[in-house]
Amino acid sequence: MSNIDERNTDYNTSGRLEDDKIDIIAILLDMWKGVRKFWLLLLIIAIVCAGIFFAYNKLTYTPLYRAYATFSVGGDADSDSGYASIDAEELKETLPYILQSQVLQDMIMDDLQLDWFNFDLSLSSQENVALYTLTVSGDNAQDVYNVLNTAMNDIPVIGRYVFGSISFETLDESGMPSSPYNYTPIREILLKGFAAGLVIDLVLVLIYAFTYETIRREDDLKKHLNVRCLASIPAVRFKRRNREIDQNIHIYNSLVPYQFSEAFRTIAGRIERESQKYGRKSILVTSSIPGEGKSTIAINLGMALAKRNKKVVVIDCDFRNPSTASVVGLDEMSMPNVLDAINGNVPFSDVVQHYDEWKLDIIFTGTVIHNPMAEISNDKLKEFLEKVEKEYDFVILDTPPAAMLADASNFAQMVDGIVYVVRYDSVRVRQIREGMNAIAMSRKPIYGCVINGAEGSDIAYHKYYYGK
Repeated sequence: MSNIDERNTDYNTSGRLEDDKIDIIAILLDMWKGVRKFWLLLLIIAIVCAGIFFAYNKLTYTPLYRAYATFSVGGDADSDSGYASIDAEELKETLPYILQSQVLQDMIMDDLQLDWFNFDLSLSSQENVALYTLTVSGDNAQDVYNVLNTAMNDIPVIGRYVFGSISFETLDESGMPSSPYNYTPIREILLKGFAAGLVIDLVLVLIYAFTYETIRREDDLKKHLNVRCLASIPAVRFKRRNREIDQNIHIYNSLVPYQFSEAFRTIAGRIERESQKYGRKSILVTSSIPGEGKSTIAINLGMALAKRNKKVVVIDCDFRNPSTASVVGLDEMSMPNVLDAINGNVPFSDVVQHYDEWKLDIIFTGTVIHNPMAEISNDKLKEFLEKVEKEYDFVILDTPPAAMLADASNFAQMVDGIVYVVRYDSVRVRQIREGMNAIAMSRKPIYGCVINGAEGSDIAYHKYYYGK
């Protein structure tokens, strides 16, 4: 830890490392988290896509009908030239040209008195058998059937100029079509639209997974921020219905699991060794945004250090939103106002609350102050902290979130070191980086980060998230 100052004030701000390998499991977990987080939006997207498919089909759908006739080709019995003299391959190649010729279309239009020819004619033949199938498609069932019959009469007439006398013998025909062949049931349309929406959802969730960078493991701190992890604090949850038990989250609560207390014992040991090596006493505890549990960490760190026979005081410096007292189940609003002590209006001893059961002193904020830095000069605050440091082995400051307010940066200039709290799999790395950049401007060492509310197969825990 000899180079902790240099190491913790030069964390990585470039995002993912170049040699990162894609963690498939992590991506899948992030995708599942995205589904759970945005499930309603994803469902709406799928439903909207189904509606779009239905509306598009309704507006653009034109019913098409199809009629066909299967026939064989023979020579005219009254003619000297018959089918026997017709080359089968030549017939297969020539008949499609006749079908698509303008001559045939003109003949059919004349026979049926049509103003335009809006039909598709196609011909298929069977392998090794002199059988052909003529298919006619169009948007009117009666017209399609009429065109089929007329074409069967007109094609042999045109074919006489190429092959001589030929005739068609109809072997099978469809008759007049009764329903359009391109009709798609509404249910199928909706299912296709819904499926397309799910594909869009998958893409969106995948994008979310690739862009959603949070802290889950100790290695993530090193990879994204180049800062060490002091400890991972396991998530602790109580049953919300049971209000008869102590639900305050601290190491003296017997209902809190052993792993929770052990994590703070580890943090306290590392902080104490740091203090002995560099003579550091004052510690600032902050986070990036509200709700990451910095007050819980501050109080429990103070208790853990006090357990090591150190004289410790925790000061609630979050004047805008004081929450230190609520961690231990106290009413902070009834406590003396620390601002008066900082400004010298009341003796220091009047604002210190001592708790024998925890061997800990706490200085509460008291009244909420919406613009504290305007009421506290740096000189008075520094003088106050110097006075406090003379009385204690460790002074812990619980400050506002660093990425949102400048308060934490101002306090950081007056302490010896910083503990940064990161809530497990919650805050984006970008926000954490912003908060740490703000703190780094104080040029004070960051002892490391505490991952709060950690969950996973490697951590045994009681379930209840604490987030003061």
